[in-house]
Amino acid sequence: MCNAGVTQDSVPGNEDERGRNKNLCADDIASSLDIETDQVEQILAAMQGKVLDGDLVIGWQTIKGDDI
Repeated sequence: MCNAGVTQDSVPGNEDERGRNKNLCADDIASSLDIETDQVEQILAAMQGKVLDGDLVIGWQTIKGDDI
């Protein structure tokens, strides 16, 4: 499910786990940036292990001090 027009904070499933990005929609991102969906998917794949671990932002707990 894509969630055009809403912030990730308001997406069900995100409110309890800060630093996670559940229900991320490459189509929405591509549309917003006027690029192709496969380009967004390539960017997200490249971010894995560097700034993302699955749907978790690496280091979020350290940066924000939030319990995940």
